[in-house]
Amino acid sequence: MYIDILDNMNWSFSRLNSFYSCKRNWYYNYIMKKESSDNFFSQYGTFAHKIFEYYNKGKMELFEMSKYYSDNFNNEITMDAPPNKFVDLKESYFKKGYNYFVNFNGYCDEFVGSEVPFDINIKAYNKERRFIGYIDRISKDENGYIITDYKSKGKFKSQEELKEYTRQLYIYAIALKEMYNEYPYKLVFEQFKEGITIEQPFVIDNLKETKKWISSTIKNIYA
Repeated sequence: MYIDILDNMNWSFSRLNSFYSCKRNWYYNYIMKKESSDNFFSQYGTFAHKIFEYYNKGKMELFEMSKYYSDNFNNEITMDAPPNKFVDLKESYFKKGYNYFVNFNGYCDEFVGSEVPFDINIKAYNKERRFIGYIDRISKDENGYIITDYKSKGKFKSQEELKEYTRQLYIYAIALKEMYNEYPYKLVFEQFKEGITIEQPFVIDNLKETKKWISSTIKNIYA
């Protein structure tokens, strides 16, 4: 039965990468279909993504972002943050997010799309696999397309962790190629809570490495 489930599974970067965090939890979530619930961190990320989407789509002006964030924070984030002996996490997250939106200056490139859905096939582990997801922001300038992903997580702990998460953007790049017949020339992480922007050039060898990682991860999951 599990082979049938895996053969017909919809894949994503997070689904693949979470296998390495806890294999038993992965089994419960995606094979046993155990229901997962919201938590403080997921609610925080979803709330911030909503604000970016409203701004990108012209539903919210630049000067309105911080006020909307402040006015709706407690209504949108109903779960308690886990205890931390050094800091009140909920207050800390609020302040960092508010500081980001107060100082956010918008973009200079041409807006193409926000929360852009994709549904593509990637050949991995001997068959075509369905990948679905949403690209946070697609834009364009004189050099070509840009993919931006909004991240609520803390700073990347190492270059290895950055490389790990960048595979997500290379999956998005495959989707962009199908949409516009062109790969992006730049990949961007907007780590809004930390006020950090990480820009990386698109490298074809990294795309090839990502495809190999997808295939090997799915192979490991079957095993």
